[in-house]
Amino acid sequence: MAMTQVLVVDDVAVFRYMTRQLLGREEDLEVVAEAASSKQGVELYQWCKPDIVLLDLHLPDVDGIETLRRLRQLDPQARVVMVTAAPDAEHEQAAYGAGAMAFLSKPVNAARLIAEIRRVLETPIQEPVTAVRPDALTAEPGVLVVDDDPIVRKVLEKLIGEAGGRLAAGAGTAPGAWKLFQKHDPDLVLLDLTLGAGYGLDLLRDIRKVNQAVPVVVITSDNRASTARQALSLGASGYLLKPVSREVTIDMLRKQFLKVRRQMAVSA
Repeated sequence: MAMTQVLVVDDVAVFRYMTRQLLGREEDLEVVAEAASSKQGVELYQWCKPDIVLLDLHLPDVDGIETLRRLRQLDPQARVVMVTAAPDAEHEQAAYGAGAMAFLSKPVNAARLIAEIRRVLETPIQEPVTAVRPDALTAEPGVLVVDDDPIVRKVLEKLIGEAGGRLAAGAGTAPGAWKLFQKHDPDLVLLDLTLGAGYGLDLLRDIRKVNQAVPVVVITSDNRASTARQALSLGASGYLLKPVSREVTIDMLRKQFLKVRRQMAVSA
């Protein structure tokens, strides 16, 4: 089995150690090198040519955004996941604009980290954004809401609007949601797992068979760690437990909309 080699660039030794231990439990992942600064990270990248880089946003010499730009200059095919303990929309947008393929907040859930690494490895490389479509900056991403509770769907519709999006469609069953997904081609899916007919994870699996890119955020009352791991391994972009506060939901939606607009903004 071919091993996926990971370079970890982070000035926090504990994070580097925990990441090495975590990835070492996977049969096909290994941390091939570690760096505590931008300079070391760039030098090690040239030396070991890893398959993917976990890059901290805040480094002692050069910040992660500039480090990312240097890595992409050295290798336009570099796959980089940005990780930070102090996320904000401005840095997230800058990271994606410089070519990051994922942006994660510390502390990173172990299952989420591994799922994101695998997703990034399977995602085609995109060039950094150099020009944008004017309409992309104000676009209202369309959201498919899948929940068997009509009250929940109504609440989520309201929050989607407040966050700057629009409801593309709503469904209470997996079969109904699948038909609406194919019809509306939504920019984001909010997915409950317990539905009137069908099961949310089966729907997620079907979505991923035809679309690897659309973000799917699970919002459920199922608090089992095994279910969360399964959802993330199938490609869920997030896993939120009900009841979810208004503030957390709007924050999640705004972050997802930022990513969607970034994709819309790439010039053809």
